[in-house]
Amino acid sequence: MVPLADLQADEELFDAFSAIGEGAITLLEDVDCAFAARQSNEAGGITFSSLLNCIDGVLAPQNGRVLVMSTNHPERLDPALIRPGRVDVRLEVPPLTREAASDYVDRVFPEITNRHAIVNDVMREAHPTAAILVNRLMRFQPDLLHAAAASRVEGLSSSSRSHRGSRRARQRLAR
Repeated sequence: MVPLADLQADEELFDAFSAIGEGAITLLEDVDCAFAARQSNEAGGITFSSLLNCIDGVLAPQNGRVLVMSTNHPERLDPALIRPGRVDVRLEVPPLTREAASDYVDRVFPEITNRHAIVNDVMREAHPTAAILVNRLMRFQPDLLHAAAASRVEGLSSSSRSHRGSRRARQRLAR
């Protein structure tokens, strides 16, 4: 994760992007908050042009990484930031529904006995999200949650031994 709002200078942005490893997945969270408009010279201490250079310009590493940008306000994003070639896939995550939350906890965390009480608690929020749900699950039973996640990773790795790409993914997860 590259915390754009916390960076004080372009050099910090360059350092952050140059530290991204080969094949890494990098998150730029709430990218709409980093720049109000291209006309503003700085936001959080970094310039818009430096961000674009780090994403796919002269300063961009050519290491097969995946860059994920999140926003609550796609309409606020500068067209240069989200042009084709820079953003290849757009995915809208709809609001969390009770049915989706219940299905998720039943399939992914059947070991957590109070999972439906947690779902009910999350659904009382003004704007329930999957992130709130996962955070509540971790708060109520962190050891069990980590064990469940580890068993899911092990299950995935044993079911895909014949795929060379899956083997590389398992090796990265093990690091």
